[in-house]
Amino acid sequence: MAEEAAVVSRPTQQLSSRAGWSDIKARHPWLVFLLSRVARLVVVCALLLVGTFLMVRLMPGDPARRILGLQATPEAVELTRHRLGLDRPQFEQLWSYCWNALHLDFGESFSQGVPVRELIAERFPKTVELAAAATMVLLIVGFGVGTLMAVLTRDGRRPRLDATYGTSMGALSAVPDFVLAALFAVVFGLYLKWFPVAGDNGLSSLTLPTLAVAIPGIGFLSRVVRAEALDVLSQNYVRTARAKRLTGRRIYIRHVMPNAAYGGVTLAGVSFASLVGGTVVVEQVFNWPGMGSALTSAVVNRDYPVVQAGVLLLGATVVIVNTLVDVLLAIVDPGALREN
Repeated sequence: MAEEAAVVSRPTQQLSSRAGWSDIKARHPWLVFLLSRVARLVVVCALLLVGTFLMVRLMPGDPARRILGLQATPEAVELTRHRLGLDRPQFEQLWSYCWNALHLDFGESFSQGVPVRELIAERFPKTVELAAAATMVLLIVGFGVGTLMAVLTRDGRRPRLDATYGTSMGALSAVPDFVLAALFAVVFGLYLKWFPVAGDNGLSSLTLPTLAVAIPGIGFLSRVVRAEALDVLSQNYVRTARAKRLTGRRIYIRHVMPNAAYGGVTLAGVSFASLVGGTVVVEQVFNWPGMGSALTSAVVNRDYPVVQAGVLLLGATVVIVNTLVDVLLAIVDPGALREN
C-alpha cells in the first residue's frame, strides 16, 4: 500500500509543481520574463567567453614566432612564449583568461604592447557609431519603403511596380556588403570624389560605410514590413477606419505602421548580428578606425588578447541588443509574456 501511495503521489507532486510555476508566471509575468532573459544572456556570454578562447587557439601559427620573425632561435621563441604565458597548461590559461575577463582585464596586445582595454576604449566607440548609423538607416528606410509599397500595391494594384520592387529588393539583399563597399569607394570616392575613401573625417567619411552595411538589410527588411503591412491593411479595423472617413495619413501612421512593426522589429533585432559582422569587413575597406580593422590586424598577427576581447565584445553586444529587442517587443505586445 505504501508503494502504491508513493507512485500515486509522484504525479501529484509534479502537477502541483507545474501548477505552482504557472501560478508564479501568471502573477508575475514581467519578473519571470526578465529573469529568463537575464539567465539566457549569462549563459550565452559564458559560452562566448569559452568559445573565443578555444577559437584563437585553433588558428595556425605561433604568436611568439610571429613577433620575433622566422630567423629567431628556438631559445628566443621559448623565452617569448614564457613571457606571454603561452607555455602554461591550456586549462590554466583558460581559467586565467575567464577570471581576468570578468574583471574587464583582457591583458596586453602581443603586437602593440598596450593594454587591450585601452585599445577597446579607442576603437569600439567607432564601431558602435557605424553600427548605430547603419541601424538607423535600416529601420527608417526599411519601414518607410515597406509601408509605402504596401499602400501602393495593396489589393493587387500596380503589378508592374510590385514586380519591379520585388526584383530590386531581392537583388539588393543578395549583394554582399563588402562588394557594395568596394563599389561605393570606387564610384563615389575615387571617380566622382563626393566622399572620402578612407579614414574618419566626420559625417562625410561615415556615409559610404553606413550605406554599404545597411543596404543589404534594407532589401530584406522592407519586404518583410510590406508583407506585414499588407496583412494589416486587410484587417477589419482598417476597413472600419476607412468607413469612418479617417484620413489616409492617420490610418497608415496610427494603425498600419505600429501593427506592422512587430515582425519588422523582430527581424531588425536578428539582422543586427549581420550588421555587426558587416562592419568588420567594411571597416577594413574604408580604413575606418573601429574594432573591425583592429580584429583583422590581430588575426594576421596572431594577437590572441585582441582577437579574444574583440570577438567577445562584439558577440556580447549582439546578445544584449537582441535581449533589449525582446523587452521592447514584450512592451509592445504584453500578451506575448505569457507565451515565453
